[in-house]
Amino acid sequence: MAKLKKWEIEFKELEDKYYPIHWYVEEDEIKMFDKNQTPIPQNHKVYQNEIQFCYQQIREHMIFEDEICCP
Repeated sequence: MAKLKKWEIEFKELEDKYYPIHWYVEEDEIKMFDKNQTPIPQNHKVYQNEIQFCYQQIREHMIFEDEICCP
């Protein structure tokens, strides 16, 4: 079995701790919550990694609430 790279380990840890993520738009701001319904602050790495996906869903599909799951 191949040894995992550092970024792969970090990604897996984030995935296990936070995903699936629920997000929605409230008062022109995107709110994100982890799998335990704990708010994810805007300065958090997970929020920063996923915000563009949320914008894309809004822009391309007019989706204002959804869930982000890892494969």
